[in-house]
Amino acid sequence: LGEGGAEVSAGQMPIDQKNMVSDTPECHGTAESNTEITRECRLNMSLISVLMSTYREPVTYIEPAVRSILNQTHRQLELIMVLDDPQNTQAEALIRQLTEEDSRVKVLKNETNLGLVDSLNKALKHAGGEYIARMDADDISHPTRFEKQFKFLEEHSLFMWVGSNISVMDESGNIWGE
Repeated sequence: LGEGGAEVSAGQMPIDQKNMVSDTPECHGTAESNTEITRECRLNMSLISVLMSTYREPVTYIEPAVRSILNQTHRQLELIMVLDDPQNTQAEALIRQLTEEDSRVKVLKNETNLGLVDSLNKALKHAGGEYIARMDADDISHPTRFEKQFKFLEEHSLFMWVGSNISVMDESGNIWGE
């Protein structure tokens, strides 16, 4: 998606999420008090399930990856993390700390290494979101990634998935390619 993204129209859409409260001024109230909400309100309410599996990535990679998800401008998300290396005690301690800091983080621990595909399928079974997103434990997402991707999918119903451009950076965080 481009930097500008598409603008949201002011069309009306019926609400199907009981007691969901938005923090935008034009969306105050609950589903019981509003039979219709604007498209912009719906964009703020829909849940994205983000799937991430960790294996032997160092915590110095995992923490910024997780924080880049939790600091998204689209706040209605859950992060389902699978610890695929049960011996990685540093990663487990960090992930447990993150679950205490933010209730949107869920953690699953494999008893043995299952590999990326099986770990992601395990996370998918626990996903409650309307949309599924993927994130690697050594990547960092731009703060507006999900906002832009979600708006695009909502406005273009013929599309089933989206991706994004990347910037390549070194271990110190210096960007050296796009």
